[in-house]
Amino acid sequence: MDTKNIISFKNLTGLDEKLVGRKATRIAELANARIPVPRGFVITNTAYFDFLQKNNLKEEIYEIIKNINFKDPLDFKEKTDIIRHTIFSGKITEDFKNELAKAYAKLGERSIGWLNSKNNEFVAIRSSIISTEKNKELAKEIEEEAGNLNIKGLDLIIGNVKECWASLFSKDVLLMLKDKQLNINDFSVAVIVQQMVIAKTSGILLTSKNQNERNNCVIEAVYGFGGRLLLKEMTPDHYEINKKAGTIINKQPAIQEWQYVRVVGATKKQELSKKEKEQEKLDKLALKDLTTLAKKIETCFGVPQKIEWVIKKKDIFVLNTEPLYKNNIKKEEYQQKISGFKSDVLLRGVSASNGIANGLAVVVNNSSDLLKVTENSIIVTEMTNIEMNNYIKKARAVVTDKGSAICHAAVVCQKLHKPCVVNTKTASKEINTGATIQVNGNKAEVCSVDGVKLVDVDYKKLKYEASEEEEEEEKPKKKKVLFSDICYEDISNIESIEFPINKLFTDKELEDLIKLEKKEMIEIIKNRIVENIKKI
Repeated sequence: MDTKNIISFKNLTGLDEKLVGRKATRIAELANARIPVPRGFVITNTAYFDFLQKNNLKEEIYEIIKNINFKDPLDFKEKTDIIRHTIFSGKITEDFKNELAKAYAKLGERSIGWLNSKNNEFVAIRSSIISTEKNKELAKEIEEEAGNLNIKGLDLIIGNVKECWASLFSKDVLLMLKDKQLNINDFSVAVIVQQMVIAKTSGILLTSKNQNERNNCVIEAVYGFGGRLLLKEMTPDHYEINKKAGTIINKQPAIQEWQYVRVVGATKKQELSKKEKEQEKLDKLALKDLTTLAKKIETCFGVPQKIEWVIKKKDIFVLNTEPLYKNNIKKEEYQQKISGFKSDVLLRGVSASNGIANGLAVVVNNSSDLLKVTENSIIVTEMTNIEMNNYIKKARAVVTDKGSAICHAAVVCQKLHKPCVVNTKTASKEINTGATIQVNGNKAEVCSVDGVKLVDVDYKKLKYEASEEEEEEEKPKKKKVLFSDICYEDISNIESIEFPINKLFTDKELEDLIKLEKKEMIEIIKNRIVENIKKI
């Protein structure tokens, strides 16, 4: 039976979003539309608020946050560790514990003929953040902070629920809120508890290839469970299917070295056999079933969706779905003006972000290569990472050897409306720095070009109008920073670094310093600066 603290999926409606968050509401909508989702329930934010209130934690935690010195890494870590310890030390009420025990036991109920049995189920636990409509994109980022697979037993579930509650006060989340000048009171946490599906294969499904190509869907698949996480660090099998005819438009198998498995109740990496490494992950029947699912879910929500799925034996389960395009508004792709040219296709890959751009290749094999990136550059690399974000903003397009439709390069380029082709396999080896190339995100091609005039893009003349937030991101302000604050700043936004002498030396040391010869004084100051940089 549902309570104010725990609601089963089948009894959730869109009106409950303020209690359980957008993610949990979407899963409930899937379940109510008879789309197969793993059985489960949601611990509402009422339980979260009651926990804080009954343990007198709200004022205590907010007082700690108010006194955090964000510019002091040690103080920041110490205070967030205190908050985490405070939450884990808090006690849940016996009533809530009993409610949770009953809901968990119900997940393990089995009926075989006239026999009924109960088992402790392995479950997956994830956060569902409640926020205002304005902050829904940030809420999705916060949801990435917590969650675990293969949890079994009431005590471990309680520990993981507290983990989700504590994630709202993690270092990364508090920094995000500070940077955007948002109040922690505008967010709360619900917790999704679902049966763990030990999948043979898993992955994502984009119900439309892009905004201009709604007839085709994209399926990406890996062996084992944890597909969404794996797709961010390995190249999956990639399929493009015509939804109406059911025909395969494009297929790119990938070699997979390992998969996630459950061993004695824990999630472990397991190396695949040589045969499995080279095998395709999905057969024609699975592709047909996933394509049918794409059409059904897109019809259910009315807009293109990004779907997380798993297959156990031949049964498909949906773990999550969300709109594929921000605000569901059709936007013009980033499109560079192109003078007359002749082009030869060098490589083909997977389209991760639409548009066409000409530029000079910069092959990035290490951090120092990023310093070569200018406004005329196209970044060519094995895979991108968060360190490259500001260089991707500066560049015209991105090409990678590996990657998926939701890898780092894809996510960043889609946000910036820049062309991106991933999974070319050999781009960083076959293309040389300085080569003039064209990235065609529409056709997933990288071409060599002749007779091209590199024209700067006038963003104001593009049909796509950036939001105020995006325009602010496009034009970061240069600033002077203290050497002790470097770790909190984006290096590309720093105009100069200051080393105040009174921060480097004590008053007594300064008195002794000015008595020295100039050459000796400079050497001591230089050494002290180096010492302090090493501490950052």
